[in-house]
Amino acid sequence: MRWWPFGSKDEPPIVENPLTPTGTETKANVCRLDASFETRQEVYQSIYDQLGAEDWAGKNLDAVYDFLTGMVEGPIEVHWYDIKNAEDRLGGDWVRIVDMLRDVAMERSDFTLTLTSST
Repeated sequence: MRWWPFGSKDEPPIVENPLTPTGTETKANVCRLDASFETRQEVYQSIYDQLGAEDWAGKNLDAVYDFLTGMVEGPIEVHWYDIKNAEDRLGGDWVRIVDMLRDVAMERSDFTLTLTSST
């Protein structure tokens, strides 16, 4: 599990794994979120769109958790930018979504969550 809180000075640089032969690196599934969302459903849909969910994927927090923990091939990187404004816009929903993403990070060793205060 890896995640870094916003404003963290301890964010490590992205480096190649020295044990992985050059040319065989696994490309991460990357999801970028920002403060543009007005509803939690918009956040869920953005995650689904960026990570390739089927149209039938559920539109609730538990369904997104199930999708991230069991239906997406890793590694997965979720980057959420401008989190102060995102939290202001989404309120308690933002907290619940971030808590769920942290739970995913606890469940999957190949999941990275990065929360950043800048855009």
